[in-house]
Amino acid sequence: MWLGIGSLLCGIFLGIPAVIVGNNAKKKLEAAGQPTGTATAGIVMGVISMVWSFFAIVALMSNL
Repeated sequence: MWLGIGSLLCGIFLGIPAVIVGNNAKKKLEAAGQPTGTATAGIVMGVISMVWSFFAIVALMSNL
């Protein structure tokens, strides 16, 4: 989840690791029968930051 929060500030640089680590954590938590809310939150925030980064890059490139 912390990578997801950081990815909202740093964009794609932490967004990709947030999704990867979140998926791995979610699988481990599901196997252990524990709640997966924080892992899911990290994944969602990572995806949101990647989408924001994509649109920011497109906006910057269109201004050139």
